[in-house]
Amino acid sequence: MKTPRSTYPLKLPNSIKTAAAEVVKLDGVSLNQFIAAAVAGKVGTLQTANAFLRQRTGIAKPTFPVWLTRVQS
Repeated sequence: MKTPRSTYPLKLPNSIKTAAAEVVKLDGVSLNQFIAAAVAGKVGTLQTANAFLRQRTGIAKPTFPVWLTRVQS
């Protein structure tokens, strides 16, 4: 089954689009694939940072196993 996809008209400065086009040519991927991977990476980074912040402030409980808290360094 295919993943549902959305279309989003993206306006990039010419300099960024040109630089990205050069990178994808070297990597052998499409510009669309490159932008999708970049957005996914940024979203993942922000979600991870948010999860760490929530754990640090006590809003969420840590998700790592309890036995890890007993490991001595």
